[in-house]
Amino acid sequence: MKKVSVVVPVYNTSKYIKKAVDSIINQTYKDIEVILVDDGSKDESPQICDEYTLKDERVKVIHKQNGGLISAWKAGVEVSTGNYLTFVDSDDWIDETMIEELIEHTSNSNREIIASDYVIERLAGGEYRHEYVYQTLAPGEYLKDQLKQDVIPRLLGNEYRPVTISRCMKLISRELIAQNMHYSHESIRMGEDMSVMLPALIDADRLFIMDHRAFYHYLYLEDSMVHQYDRTMDDSFKLLMQVVDEVILDKDIPALKEPARKERINLLLLSVKNEARGNKAGYRQNIKSLYQENKELIDSTEFEVSSLSNKLLYRALRKPNAVNLGVLRLAMRVYYRK
Repeated sequence: MKKVSVVVPVYNTSKYIKKAVDSIINQTYKDIEVILVDDGSKDESPQICDEYTLKDERVKVIHKQNGGLISAWKAGVEVSTGNYLTFVDSDDWIDETMIEELIEHTSNSNREIIASDYVIERLAGGEYRHEYVYQTLAPGEYLKDQLKQDVIPRLLGNEYRPVTISRCMKLISRELIAQNMHYSHESIRMGEDMSVMLPALIDADRLFIMDHRAFYHYLYLEDSMVHQYDRTMDDSFKLLMQVVDEVILDKDIPALKEPARKERINLLLLSVKNEARGNKAGYRQNIKSLYQENKELIDSTEFEVSSLSNKLLYRALRKPNAVNLGVLRLAMRVYYRK
């Protein structure tokens, strides 16, 4: 048996955490440990976590001061003992066969990642609306040489990645996480997973993509911090790109230098979206400032987008005039009803 450590960062999710933890302890694969990391929650989450230690001896709980998502999952990894790690956020849930089916595709490698797919769950009218999201990389096995040639150069700078950069919906050899955790700085508050999953994918000797198996259920919450206006978003993205540059240098992957420039533009599009959606009073000036601060990069980089939403964002970033910004703001108001 291969032991799997399931790390669950917890912060003020008492409404959802039982569904998440129940889906883990009821896995058909039994050789697991469940590490609940209470990151200084102010609601009933700490008590709920403690209750699970009485229900199932495989459950461990860490209570810590609030330090953010990265500090929470790192704390869980540090006490974990499994051969493999998987992560479940405390407002999400997984199918009961997920770990068993992922384990079936592991090998004798201690540097491998098994990736499945996921479902975006939107709650509307008391019922979930399901949106299935599949890895764009073809299902099957990818070994070191093929990863280096066909996968790693495409991890950055593309509108759609070959494999999601999320730490969730995957089974990951603990060595790949443990040896790359130092890249994950707790001050990064947006796009955190890239700081560990980019180096982990680069270091992997084997990647296996499941064939359209969407085990992981991501609960889309409009009031989640991820979807709220964040004045510091672009500052966090700048820190993230410093980490990306550090990884590229340390791992000696020159093929990622140009894609990293395009990745910065991808992150700028998210910053533009953040402004146009949530900053009614100041979005025009802030988007203009984003362009001026990154003018050389934006003007000198060939960058392509295909989706209508990204086209609107990119047009507003490249030419932040009154018409483009007005159209973008209107689209955001219609789509998000804000």
